[in-house]
Amino acid sequence: MAGRPAQAELLESWGRAREAIALTRPHAQAGDRMALDFVGRLMARHDHGAEAFELLRPGVEDWFLAAPLVDVAAAAGRDADAAALLTAWIPVDRRCDSPWCCRSGLDADTALGLLAQIRERQGRTDDAIAQLRTRHGTSVNGRDQLAELLARHGRIEELREYAASHGRARRAVPG
Repeated sequence: MAGRPAQAELLESWGRAREAIALTRPHAQAGDRMALDFVGRLMARHDHGAEAFELLRPGVEDWFLAAPLVDVAAAAGRDADAAALLTAWIPVDRRCDSPWCCRSGLDADTALGLLAQIRERQGRTDDAIAQLRTRHGTSVNGRDQLAELLARHGRIEELREYAASHGRARRAVPG
């Protein structure tokens, strides 16, 4: 798909989204992960959210495609469907001591983080917080999703308590 995203981005910027989708979609349908991510988001931006969701749906078990699926679900009005797909990747009785030991594919911690994004978007902040508290790891790439969620919703006391027990969250605690 070399060069195609740049061409598609130019087409999109010129108001020719249909052509951009047509240019990149065959690569996505052939299973190219980068193309699936790109064209799924492109389609969602241009009122093809339901179609983009269906295109990305089979890739939910792939951590790389699960994130765009969750983003596209918002545009498609399919948060409940995305949540159900992610929930299937979260073992009911987790017995592992690391995020990657339970199953191959999408790990439970990643699924929990993505599910928390959906719950927050649905206005279910308490559910999102509860889900994030069950994760094994709290920080990914130097970002702590729970700390950021608590800060975004002004839950400063909870954030302070969390920071006191988890050192990385301390950077997110206001004043």
